Amino acid sequence: MTEIPDAQPKPPLRKGYLRSFARWFLIGVALLWSLAVLILVFGPISGAHFNPAVSLGFALRRKLAWPIAALYIIFQVLGGIAGVWAAHLMFEQPMWQMSVTSRTGQGQWLAEAIATFGLLLTIFGCVSRRPDSAPCAVGLYITAAYWFTAFHILCQPCGHHCPVAFRHL
Repeated sequence: MTEIPDAQPKPPLRKGYLRSFARWFLIGVALLWSLAVLILVFGPISGAHFNPAVSLGFALRRKLAWPIAALYIIFQVLGGIAGVWAAHLMFEQPMWQMSVTSRTGQGQWLAEAIATFGLLLTIFGCVSRRPDSAPCAVGLYITAAYWFTAFHILCQPCGHHCPVAFRHL
């Protein structure tokens, strides 16, 4: 059988493509392991609920009392705000600022729904079969979701300032 050559010639790699890939890869790896460590640390204390969808899912399955789920969600939102402020300060940005870019649309909402469904599937699957695998499985899934959705594009402070941290690449 003869091989048919590609009809379209493959474009050469853009200058800086590998450097950009290495940056996003390293950020993803840092996300994976830091999330796994946080789950290992906070899992025994609070179940490591960092996402309101997770707390809601556990409450719907009657594994978490509704008043506790409500408290978790309040503190998750407050923690998210504190995290944004911390990121702004780490990258020497004003703590209080308004986004000038709209982050919405059907594609964004679909990506969020798919990523959240996958996160819940990962958590509930691991908890019911191999609870000890949950921290690494969740870290791996969130890293994958970071890459297969537009979430990495939304990390604007990091997107604009992390390259400074990786200039040696």
